[in-house]
Amino acid sequence: MKFGIIAFACLVAAVSAHYDYKVGNVPTTVNQDFINLILRHVSQPIFVEEYRKYIETPVIDADRYVSVDIFKNKIYKFFKTYDMGLVLPRRRPYTVFDEHFLEQTGLLFNVFYYSKDLPTLFENIIWARENVNEMMFVHALTLTVFHRSELKNIVLPPLYEIIPNHFFNYEVLQKGIDYKLNGLWKLNSTFTLTTDYTSRYYLDKFQEQRVSYFTEDIGINSFYYYFYQRYPLHLGVKEIFSLDKEPVGELWLWMHQQLLARYYLERISNDLGDIPDFLWVKGIKNGYWPMLRYKNGMEFAYRSDYYSYESMDKDLLQNIVDWELRIKGLIDHGVITLGETTISIKDSDFVNKLGLILLGDVKDVRFYRYLIVFYHMLAGGRGTVKQDPYFITPSVLEHFETCLRDPVFWQLYKRVVKYWLQYKDILPHYVVKDLYVPVKIENVIVSPLKTFFEYDEVDVTNAVDIDLVEKEHKFQFKVRQPRLNYEPFDVTVNVDVETAGEYTVRFFLGPKVLNRYQLNDVRQNFFELDHFIYDFKVGKNTIMRKSREFLYFFKDLVKVGGGEYLSQYGFPMNLLLPKGKVGGMPFTFYVIVHKNDFKQQLGFPFDRKIDYYNFFVPNMYFKDVIISQFVDLDVHADTPLNNFYYNSVIPMHSIRVPMNVDYYQNGKLDDVFVHTSDIYNDVWYTKYLKIGKYNHHSKIYNSHPESRFDRYGKVVLDKSIYHQDKPIYRERDEVVPNTRYMDRDVVGKDWIKY
Repeated sequence: MKFGIIAFACLVAAVSAHYDYKVGNVPTTVNQDFINLILRHVSQPIFVEEYRKYIETPVIDADRYVSVDIFKNKIYKFFKTYDMGLVLPRRRPYTVFDEHFLEQTGLLFNVFYYSKDLPTLFENIIWARENVNEMMFVHALTLTVFHRSELKNIVLPPLYEIIPNHFFNYEVLQKGIDYKLNGLWKLNSTFTLTTDYTSRYYLDKFQEQRVSYFTEDIGINSFYYYFYQRYPLHLGVKEIFSLDKEPVGELWLWMHQQLLARYYLERISNDLGDIPDFLWVKGIKNGYWPMLRYKNGMEFAYRSDYYSYESMDKDLLQNIVDWELRIKGLIDHGVITLGETTISIKDSDFVNKLGLILLGDVKDVRFYRYLIVFYHMLAGGRGTVKQDPYFITPSVLEHFETCLRDPVFWQLYKRVVKYWLQYKDILPHYVVKDLYVPVKIENVIVSPLKTFFEYDEVDVTNAVDIDLVEKEHKFQFKVRQPRLNYEPFDVTVNVDVETAGEYTVRFFLGPKVLNRYQLNDVRQNFFELDHFIYDFKVGKNTIMRKSREFLYFFKDLVKVGGGEYLSQYGFPMNLLLPKGKVGGMPFTFYVIVHKNDFKQQLGFPFDRKIDYYNFFVPNMYFKDVIISQFVDLDVHADTPLNNFYYNSVIPMHSIRVPMNVDYYQNGKLDDVFVHTSDIYNDVWYTKYLKIGKYNHHSKIYNSHPESRFDRYGKVVLDKSIYHQDKPIYRERDEVVPNTRYMDRDVVGKDWIKY
């Protein structure tokens, strides 16, 4: 006992030194410093001595909550559940896709949210930090910071710093733990490792892993987690946040449709094509091993290859089949009945209610309650829920911050979005009167679009437990990961206006469209880049918009002075553009100016089927653009990101440039192009890399930044290629400065072909 007291005293001193908090400097209220401190090493006990007095007894005085009724109906239930030993203990895997844990999370959130003042909230947070499952605590605290008005200026540390084991392969995190345990940190207190993605292990087996740099990106996975914190319909507490006044169901559907569109653009950049359809009866061909590990050492549940119908829980599967048939039926009949409320398909709120039904936010109707929950549980690989929920290992599909990693997620939500499309296909087409405004877009100029991979460093020190005795040292563990990014670009729109006023302007990016008759096939693959209101004057107007101004995109959280974090919780800006291809890949940039009408549904004008004869109006414009991947030879993690390094092991079609038969000269393939069969024969790798022929790429790029093939040798395409029957080749020293990629693309008349 004496030894334990001495050890604990050393522990407190060591951790206090680790955080540089001395007596008198420890935060005593809920502010930015307190949130930063309380979220460090959440899997370990609180080691700040000043906080130990709050961890023994929770605040159970009804007067310290907003009302006695709230305490009796919402607060007391949590403490009673805790006293009964039913609250999930610490260091156990947690998921909101389990109804027991979801209910407990909502109850804990009530304790935080209904605390009467900040001192009460302060004590409740410290008590829960020590006594409640750490992931449940993080979830409830995140919700509280998002929705309590007194905390609106607090910015949470990035989720991937709080729980790095949910974002980075345990292989690299284990190296950091070993480094610490071996005492090497005494020689160098900052340890930095380069990590990659699961594609390193499975690309040769599952081609879906080509896009792992997108599906495992820390920014997009954080975005998905934060969406459910902003709109926590899964908790069934929308009345607290007045979410019943917002079209959250429609927003949820549109968000997933846009995610799928953005994912599709990344797939075609890697020659993967359409997202495969998902059928329960056929099972899941591709297994998935996420290479993630819970803090207690247990691995995330994995799905074996050929995960079959026979392996699934038949009761749950039958419920899913029944619910899907009911949802399809109510769309076909055009009527939703919820209790005594009937909503017609002609009602503007129909799509919102449809989204809520799919999401399961219909407690009063038992016909659809757990559709999405069962989707995630069955497809993740656990097979059955007939287990003790306190001893489970959830799959990546059972966490908001990890589910995007699994290729099956995208197949599942393609199935979900089809219900939305089924509803949209019933609606009448948009006609000219819906689309036209007295505005003519004369030209759209998009500056060169270039993407690249660059290393991004993340502090993952929370993955390594705090040292107990070496208090004079500070240990910091960082990982460097190559992430997709792009060079900032500008969009200039020249407009001739007949009637002045405020109009809405939208930018979309979609796959290359060859002609107007292809639009219906690809309209759902257009990703909305920007949406803003512009005050037009009569006559000529010029809109200039920088990519950094686009509405939906935000930079990652960046730590600034004083330990604060600066940014917002939106779609990651680094993923604004798809990768494209080395040498260039064609896409379609779409601009529309339309009425400033807030009644228009999300996804306008691509949300409904297109009538080819009543869709094209002067206030819309299709522009062909090229996205070129810039290859940095210094970014060389063992991934398919830079195809140079993987080509000799795994054939990658994406390293060839778009081409057609006109590109052959004198019966021979030009040096700059690579044929598919040549890739498998390793011709490109042998000819251009092993012999060092193009070791001077960076010099070439810097000397001619406007050239189309910036990093690949002597051939540059001049814009005159688009005005003649056959392309013109120019030697690099003949490149024309400031050559634009594209001339005007007239809708329906001059669709540029590649």
